[in-house]
Amino acid sequence: MERFANRGVRMEELDARWGNQERGPEIELVLRFRPRLRVRVEETFGADRVEVREDGSLLVRASYPDNHWMYGMILGYGPDVRVLEPSAVAAKIRAMGAQIAAIYEEAPADAAVR
Repeated sequence: MERFANRGVRMEELDARWGNQERGPEIELVLRFRPRLRVRVEETFGADRVEVREDGSLLVRASYPDNHWMYGMILGYGPDVRVLEPSAVAAKIRAMGAQIAAIYEEAPADAAVR
């Protein structure tokens, strides 16, 4: 298996350079990840910002602009992340998940593409 050397650049820095051009007020997040994502979470947020809990789960505190990109980033972890704080972000993620699920309840999976 090929491994890439950690360059010591955090996602926040890369976002500022390339992708996350959306701005909004900074929001402090507390996220809990499943243990199986340890490498990905450490690479994304930095190993020094990842707290390994007694049960093996990973606790991360991070700050991001409150914008569409942030919600997409969180949703990208699927069922392997839970937003612990703030509750407003957790509620919005829950609502977005319900909207996604509703799309698949409306039509059978084998419906023709139009």
